[in-house]
Amino acid sequence: MNDYYSFEDIHRAGKVVSIGAVEKILQTTEPVEQIVLTTDGTSKVKVSLPDHWNLDLKELDDGTITSCTIEVDGDRFYLSKRAVLSLLSMIGISDRYAYKTPGFLLEPHVNYWFEHEGVGPDADLKLITKDEYAVGFMRTFQQVVSNLKVLEQVKKYFANNKIKGELFVDPQIVHNYVQTEFRIILPEVAFTVDTTRNGVVETDKWHFGILISNSLTSTLNKPLTISGFMLEQKSLAGILPEYSHISGYTRHVDMDVEDLNGWVHSTLDQIFSILPAEAEMIAHMPEHSLVGKVGPITSDIFRSMKVHRKVQEIALENLTVSGDMTSYGIMHSMATAVTNSGYKFAPKVVNHIQQVCGSLPARSEEICDSCGRLHLVS
Repeated sequence: MNDYYSFEDIHRAGKVVSIGAVEKILQTTEPVEQIVLTTDGTSKVKVSLPDHWNLDLKELDDGTITSCTIEVDGDRFYLSKRAVLSLLSMIGISDRYAYKTPGFLLEPHVNYWFEHEGVGPDADLKLITKDEYAVGFMRTFQQVVSNLKVLEQVKKYFANNKIKGELFVDPQIVHNYVQTEFRIILPEVAFTVDTTRNGVVETDKWHFGILISNSLTSTLNKPLTISGFMLEQKSLAGILPEYSHISGYTRHVDMDVEDLNGWVHSTLDQIFSILPAEAEMIAHMPEHSLVGKVGPITSDIFRSMKVHRKVQEIALENLTVSGDMTSYGIMHSMATAVTNSGYKFAPKVVNHIQQVCGSLPARSEEICDSCGRLHLVS
């Protein structure tokens, strides 16, 4: 494992990227166009699915462009994997069935229901396009929230609040039309934690940041969210602290740009008012010794919080090597497992483990004196 003793070390090693680099990535998918399609035959819509449209499709990324097309009033767009699967789902065909069914069986169903009000629950829907590609479908009352506009407001917030230093981003960026996630990190050290590893007191330096999660083709159950984030400098351990998870911004038909802008700024106000208190809880975690209790407590955490088997293995090895048998040591070992172990975990796993780690500071004092177990709510 590499140790980074300054933010400049992290930057030089390519473990963070500039905010400008992220903007360039976001620009590859924006701006999108929105086309309203009626499903009663008024819109001239024709979907084409070649017989072998689904060959090896299951293993491909959701953003992969398929050989399937949709024509709308003479304009043809190639459908992304997720767009075509979403369309089939709207007429009651599951992904599992679609993956094994040739196009000549599916195509008539889609086109029939486009003319007989059977695509989705509404009389019309929106097709989201980028250049010659159809990248998603949304119900007409759901609005597209631009990643670029959200990032613009985040940058404006930091500028207005005179937060020092350039903004940087964790290079583990997830970005396609279905899902966007990236973590902004502030280079200034926000707080420190003193812990003992193998008999030697070490000082960990932590940075504040935020996680932005959005979807250009989102449904209501995937709102825009902004959450607090913390990064430990020496090991690149990252956590999503529990109390700075703010309720998401739900897109709706009468969504106003100023409402969105105001939500971004007020959410960041809340996050940065809560993070210092969460930092204080983390700073006290090394005081909670787990000597003689590590086995049952790690078992409780792994089982109750559904920790990935490989994460368990790496975390226990980290804990043994560090010798930090405290609640802080357990949190730090798990966070390091998904961010700096050399093993590539799926973004979903990384997020879950970072949330698990973020929930531990508030529970460090919940160890039962009689049974020595950590009482967790799964």
